[in-house]
Amino acid sequence: MSTVEDIAVEIDVTRSHIYLPDRIVVFRHAELHESGTALSKTGHDRARYIQDWMPRNFGKPDYIYVPAFYGDTKDISIITGQTVKPLHNQMERDCPMLDAGAFHQNALFRLGHELRYEHRHPGINVYVCWTRAELPAFFKALGLAEGSYPEIWPENDYGSVYVINFQKSQPVVSKFTMMF
Repeated sequence: MSTVEDIAVEIDVTRSHIYLPDRIVVFRHAELHESGTALSKTGHDRARYIQDWMPRNFGKPDYIYVPAFYGDTKDISIITGQTVKPLHNQMERDCPMLDAGAFHQNALFRLGHELRYEHRHPGINVYVCWTRAELPAFFKALGLAEGSYPEIWPENDYGSVYVINFQKSQPVVSKFTMMF
């Protein structure tokens, strides 16, 4: 005879895929100005490229997550915001750009956990733009297999895009490169 907990786990395992996002698209902010507090000309050009290239390849986002705009992380928040602003502005329907929390691994880890386990975003397309140092924590929270994502995102890599889909509730990651 099954206990209530056993049944809950069985239901969660067999049906949890219907509560997961369709796709999570993860990318790093665009190139920085030498000051480190804003995008460079190349970064702004990449941001404009992203506004067309990403929806054409991965579908329009329902939500875009970036770091919070406050405190010591304000400069980082500005560059991620500048990276996705052209994309956000061109959306034909409402697509909120959401504050995923303070700029640190815990906030991104919590977001990954929420997307994977708390089932608040069923059937949607989520974009996450962050900085390279914190992204491995996000991948780990999603339950991705080690080796399927960079443990250390290369410093000069602004063109990689990781797309996570769920097959039978299990995350599957694919890597793409923006030909910019």
